Amino acid sequence: MDRETKKATRLSLAGVTGIACVVAMAVGMALWGIGQILLAPGAEPLSVFVAHASHVVLLGAAIYLVVVVVFRRLVFEPIRRVNRHLYGVATGHVAPLDLSTSVSEVADLVRGVDLMVERMRQASPLTEEVAMQLAALRGTEAELRGCGLEPLADRVAQHIAWLDATMALKGRRGEAS
Repeated sequence: MDRETKKATRLSLAGVTGIACVVAMAVGMALWGIGQILLAPGAEPLSVFVAHASHVVLLGAAIYLVVVVVFRRLVFEPIRRVNRHLYGVATGHVAPLDLSTSVSEVADLVRGVDLMVERMRQASPLTEEVAMQLAALRGTEAELRGCGLEPLADRVAQHIAWLDATMALKGRRGEAS
């Protein structure tokens, strides 16, 4: 199975959790119904089934909505934002994560990401300065081209390209943020 097919068949964490809750409740209700039939010999299996099926449907829908709505807002969406931010950090956008949450585990995750970003910034304090200087060089290159000084602008462009490549090799971006 290729990556795109696998990606298309994946479910969200909210969906998996909601479905698992509904299935667990259905199994529990089924076992309880079987127990009722065995312990109360006069109970009609069809009426027990209907009663438990209605409980499964109503309670299952309520639990699914709570999981999908509440968990999605409090847990799943913040985790998705942390994931997107980490991809950004991996591509050179070294910035703190702007996310506040009341869920302690998610807050711990956010603090960990912010600590990692801060340590990355401390490890390479010149990155922001280099990015600003590269932006200035790009402006100078454009001015030189505007003045008809193409050979000089081409030389500046070569230096910019070299600096960009060097920054990319070191895992940093050469563009002003």
